[in-house]
Amino acid sequence: MITSDEFETRAVARVQLDEYKGNIFDAVRQDDENLLNSFFVVHGSDWVLNIRNTHQDEGNRTVLHTAAFWGSIKCTEVLLVRGARVNVSDTVYCHVSPLLEAARAGHALVCNALLGKGADVGWQDANGDTCFHWCARKGNGALLNNLILIADKCRLGSASSGLGIKNNRGKTCLDIAKNETVAELIRRNATKVSNEKRLLLHKFKKGLGKAKIVGKNLESAKVLRNKHKRYGE
Repeated sequence: MITSDEFETRAVARVQLDEYKGNIFDAVRQDDENLLNSFFVVHGSDWVLNIRNTHQDEGNRTVLHTAAFWGSIKCTEVLLVRGARVNVSDTVYCHVSPLLEAARAGHALVCNALLGKGADVGWQDANGDTCFHWCARKGNGALLNNLILIADKCRLGSASSGLGIKNNRGKTCLDIAKNETVAELIRRNATKVSNEKRLLLHKFKKGLGKAKIVGKNLESAKVLRNKHKRYGE
């Protein structure tokens, strides 16, 4: 049953949308979270999260794709909280994810928000390019470094594997780096992440070895205890 407060909220939202001259994609481009919330109230979450922009220049993008490309951080956060799929493709022809949209447009805050919700840094578009490829191609070393740090913070090892991914031309992000500064950044981070993985593997093996020793000692103690019970030794 709809309460009086909910009825009033819907009424206000309908008036706001009736007075608004654009559509939901226009609202998101402007990073207008109030309008976006009104669309949620009037049309419902299922409609907002699944509607596609079918305009010939928009490539069937979702609302989250649009927010990511335009750097609309407030709307991005609203959409993610409301349950937007963080790894969703625009079309099978382009195969672009929201993270790729944000990366190639250079929006660090949006990239961070998407990564925090599980965005895949290894996602490849129709040309096989990842977010790392796009940063390298555009010479955006600051964003590339940020992606590496945040990606590994969210999921250890994801940056290491992502840096080595080859696109459809067989090129890694290092191969297409726009300048030597970006190339050196990629090499340094790749080496750093690789060393960290080796250190973690070493610690894991060392810990496993200790666990085996402890296990053997516990087993020996158990044998002695049973022997004592049986023979009174």
